[in-house]
Amino acid sequence: MTAGPAAAATARTASATPQAVQAGTAPTTPQAVQADTAPTAPQACTAPTTPQPGGAAGPQPLVEPLPREVWRRALAEDPLALVTQTPGWLDAILDTGEYREAGRWYRWADGRELALPMVRPADGRGGALGWPKEWGIGGVVAPGRPVTAAEARAVFADLGRLDGPAVLRPSPLTDGVWRAAAPAGAGLTPRVTYIVDLTGGFDTVWRERFAGRVRTQVRKAEWAGLSVVRGNDPRLLADFDHLYRLSVRRWADQEGTDHATALALADRTNPYRNFAAVAHRLGAGCELWLAYLAGEPVAGLVTLLHGRHAKYWRGAMDKPAAAATGAPTLLQALALRAACERGCQWYHMGDSRAGDAVSRFKLGFGATAHPGAIYAL
Repeated sequence: MTAGPAAAATARTASATPQAVQAGTAPTTPQAVQADTAPTAPQACTAPTTPQPGGAAGPQPLVEPLPREVWRRALAEDPLALVTQTPGWLDAILDTGEYREAGRWYRWADGRELALPMVRPADGRGGALGWPKEWGIGGVVAPGRPVTAAEARAVFADLGRLDGPAVLRPSPLTDGVWRAAAPAGAGLTPRVTYIVDLTGGFDTVWRERFAGRVRTQVRKAEWAGLSVVRGNDPRLLADFDHLYRLSVRRWADQEGTDHATALALADRTNPYRNFAAVAHRLGAGCELWLAYLAGEPVAGLVTLLHGRHAKYWRGAMDKPAAAATGAPTLLQALALRAACERGCQWYHMGDSRAGDAVSRFKLGFGATAHPGAIYAL
């Protein structure tokens, strides 16, 4: 194979072979990665050391509730906007019944507009969130051009005036301006997100960004007798949820937690109904990839699509069977290839702790670390 996985994966297709496992090497099969994992302790933001134009004394925007049509227009003109900043994502959050819409629309006199989708708890307790922690990255949608430091300061100032606390999680692709503009004393929880640059297409990603060991694992996986199915339907969703609950039990064993407690927590933070809501609300923008061995699911992942971005949202596996076949590695390679064929520029692989097994797995596909943060006001 010279240009990556040959499996078509548009329907049920044969794939895969046992991965070589060498002593002393980083694990190559992933654990399911949640949208937000393992925050470090919040830190206080410090004010920018270099004054920037605009500031609190500069032109200030008119702020109103965010209309959906304004939001959609902004999305169409913002190439950095993520699937987790779309109305479909918000609707999936609202389907939980735990939140109500609370977006902000910023308008300047010169015609500049920014859209900030947010929610508040439906019971009225708590502040504005963009988004709840388990729902990942949100932040401002900026049509036409990136947010400036003055605009970011205006948004922070507005959020600081709201009743109750406000939380903002911008994209790591735009975090630099937000970090520089954050007001002194704002809480800052650092994050590290791993993203693959798809520039050049899959042939370039395969040859120049995949680690050699990953290419070897993919080639072997294609001979392991796997069938790969890609789609968005209830059967795939049920099989993925089954694998996810197996993963929860495995993580509980690793952490010394009893299964009942771990499963109860998973049912609160990642219940089946959340997976189903995302699949329904995003439609073709949500793709499930399942690998089967002898008719049984052994690994799965969920990718989300919007514009030039593909996002690896969730992953799960039956570890003994998956490790023996290399299914998780194969699925990632196929999802990356599909993202390239769709014309995406970035493949977002989520947050991880630098240096752990999951981050090493992501680095093997050519992902690079992008610092980001959650801001609390």
